[in-house]
Amino acid sequence: MKQKIFIFLLVLMSFLSSAHAASEKIAQIRISGLSRIGEDTVRHVLPFQEGDPFRVQKVDEAITALRRWGAFDAIQVDIDSTPEGKLLHFRLDEATVILLIEIQGNYPFVENRIRKYFTLKAGDIYTPQSVKAQVDRIKTFYEQQGYINTEVEILETAEPTENGVTITFAIHRGEQLRYRNIIVNGNKAYPLGRFVSALNPWKSYSEKRLKASLRKLTDFYHEHGYPRARIEVREKEIDYHLSRVDLQLEVYEGPHVKVEFQGNRHASDRTLKKTMTISREGSFDQYEIDASIAALKKLFAERGYPDAHIEAQRVDLSEEKKIISFVMEEGEPQFIKQIRFPGRKKVAQRKLKKVMANQERSLHTRGPYKPHLQTRDSAALKKVLESEGFLDGAVEAWKVKKGEDLGSLTVQIPLSEGEQTIVEEVLFQGNHAASTKDLLDVLKVIPGKTFDPHFIEEERKQLLVFYSDHGYPYAQAKASIASGNVPYTTIISYEIEEGPEVRIGEVLIVGDVLTSQKAIKKAMGIGHGDLFSTQKIVEAQLNIRRLGPFSSVSVETIGIQEKEEKIHLLVKVEEQRPFLVDIEFGYSTDKQYVGNLKFTNLNAFGWAKRNTLKLIGGREISGVELGWVDPRLFGSQVEMTMNTSMFYEEEPAFRSLKLGGGVGWFRRFDDVGLLFRFDLNRKYLLEGNVDAADAQSIRNSTILETSASTSYDSRDSFADPRKGLFALAAVTLLNEIKGKESNFMKLSLSTEYDFSPFRSITLSSAARLNRIERFGTNVSIPLDQRFFLGGDDTLRGFSEDSLGPQDLGKITGGRLRWILNEELRFRLFARFNFAFFYDVGQLTDDASELSIGGARQSAGFGFRYVTPVGPIRADYGFKLDRRTGEDVSRFHLTFGYVF
Repeated sequence: MKQKIFIFLLVLMSFLSSAHAASEKIAQIRISGLSRIGEDTVRHVLPFQEGDPFRVQKVDEAITALRRWGAFDAIQVDIDSTPEGKLLHFRLDEATVILLIEIQGNYPFVENRIRKYFTLKAGDIYTPQSVKAQVDRIKTFYEQQGYINTEVEILETAEPTENGVTITFAIHRGEQLRYRNIIVNGNKAYPLGRFVSALNPWKSYSEKRLKASLRKLTDFYHEHGYPRARIEVREKEIDYHLSRVDLQLEVYEGPHVKVEFQGNRHASDRTLKKTMTISREGSFDQYEIDASIAALKKLFAERGYPDAHIEAQRVDLSEEKKIISFVMEEGEPQFIKQIRFPGRKKVAQRKLKKVMANQERSLHTRGPYKPHLQTRDSAALKKVLESEGFLDGAVEAWKVKKGEDLGSLTVQIPLSEGEQTIVEEVLFQGNHAASTKDLLDVLKVIPGKTFDPHFIEEERKQLLVFYSDHGYPYAQAKASIASGNVPYTTIISYEIEEGPEVRIGEVLIVGDVLTSQKAIKKAMGIGHGDLFSTQKIVEAQLNIRRLGPFSSVSVETIGIQEKEEKIHLLVKVEEQRPFLVDIEFGYSTDKQYVGNLKFTNLNAFGWAKRNTLKLIGGREISGVELGWVDPRLFGSQVEMTMNTSMFYEEEPAFRSLKLGGGVGWFRRFDDVGLLFRFDLNRKYLLEGNVDAADAQSIRNSTILETSASTSYDSRDSFADPRKGLFALAAVTLLNEIKGKESNFMKLSLSTEYDFSPFRSITLSSAARLNRIERFGTNVSIPLDQRFFLGGDDTLRGFSEDSLGPQDLGKITGGRLRWILNEELRFRLFARFNFAFFYDVGQLTDDASELSIGGARQSAGFGFRYVTPVGPIRADYGFKLDRRTGEDVSRFHLTFGYVF
């Protein structure tokens, strides 16, 4: 009895103590130990403030939030009681941050390859253990590449003002291990040279390379009739003094199994060997033979022979030689010529056919009949009927009939649609923050639309996404369905619990060594006090990445798991080297060589802006250009570019010196881009065709260009497009200042369409239309502003700028140009392509001069080697309408596509 009373009193005291603690308030919050971080920032991260009720759980949450921030080495909280309430003293020790990681002596490997092995990056908290761990990773990397006794020296430079340290890893590369002796035992089928060639003693030894070579040799044995072959390392000795390796291999070849095929007409022996499982599984017992028969039957079924009959017989000639013969009767081919749906009234055929595994024969598919997939297809068709509102719809038994052509089948799948169910009403309960109209705009299954029972769960998730993007990440929703007031109608109800409104607290940035936090926060698009939005947080990460100075970016939330009403954003960035030097070289038959030396600062003044210095030299153009790029102007999605330049140009019709500058604004919307730009250029014409029809066009000029363009690009690749559309429309107003004061406008329209009917074939069609429209009478167009035709990038087979209006045999350029380029590309192997092309175009001064007879045509063939930034092209073009005095053909070598 006394024991029970004691326990009761203990529980009562504990309850009273907890109640008393809960009734206490936080009287004061002290923070000490800060140097770089502002005290207000830390206070905003805490999930409470002075005057709030004191709860131990909230203190634990505060410690967790500070730890997740990653800015402190040590966090200690002292809790004292005062007459006014609780005094919380946060003793923080700011962590030493790694400002920069440099690597020295990394030859012959590029720096980024070594950095991939690091678990440490700029912006992380410095600890001696984490730095030493990178040394072990560097050594492991070099050992894998065949270098032994590699030493790594750590050089640390403290930066007290920034509470950081710069780490330099100085690598002293060891010696490379190489093979000295290679001994192979047990090899009967293949000589020693086969093994030596696979091991390749010309390359350095590494454990990784050795394992890869042994796998390659084992696969070679399996593919050549030795399914049980295995190769093991019997002995391996490393002479570290001489950096040499002695290797001894033991080969267990096993019996040789010869596989024969009989009766296969529509599948080659090579294809059948790749399909069977004997070589792949390393066994040839009866189980594996049966598995191979099943795999071969599946192959023939996929090729339109579902009734193929296959038998196998194994003959043991000796312990070392076996023969397995596969005898097959392919049977009659069965290809689906047409699929019909008797009884179909409202559901589109394409929707039904799209979900089926059985497909009609076409250019893209073989169309084999797959009877074993009838059940699967019937279930998929039933689901389509239900998704279109035909809840009572049925798919009846298939009727397969032979057609007149050999092997062709007509498949009839009777359908019974029944009555279509329509959504009568969509109801929402508990929506206070969002109107019914806003919620309906999110949904697709709305009043008046067909009822899709399979889409209701997806609709419920979309509602939660909507709420999460509008400040309510803890919202919950339940969906229920009831019959409508009219037959074949339904009412959908969503019961919503919105939860509390959530806003963004502090934006905590880690890893910003050179970049100002202001520039990062400005680019994010979401910040302190804004409504919480999952979408905007994802976009913030992309926006920071687009700034350019960072090699990695992540944005994490603090407080979501605890369901706080104020969520902090932890932004982790890793800055890359800000200074880049790019060397580029290009060549074309017409323009010959050109080279660029470009210096780029990715993070000018720490503002996350780019400035560039480009030096250009070539036969036809030489000069210098200074540039400034703001990737997010005023924190928006607009990119601003400013540049000033000086160029010397030499064209067949003129030589000139151009001084100028410009500013432009670019905005991308998914596949659509918009550009608006101003350019002011002063051109000094050093030499021109004085016999031109418009002699006044040969003059010095100062021209203000105002241009606007829009582009659409849905191509799957810039370097080697196989499908998609590219279109560009541009208008440029040109106003000549002083001089002749000519005012005119340039109109440009370009399109390209790529289509690949087969994997290895691409048809590319491109068209260009350019026109100069003059304002007023007797307007003289400067020679350098006219259009020209002929050469690598317009009409192949002709010399550069050799076509169009002439005067006394001299090219004068034109004001109206159209070009059509057709190209059929075949992928041969790896990155090599072969192509046939046809080019046609015309250059005139007036639309009245356009005619079929005035167009020039060429055709030819060429090879392409595709690189990540475009192809290297070698084309040979023939003139289809050669005129007196013209060459028959011309060779073109250039970088990039024609259009």
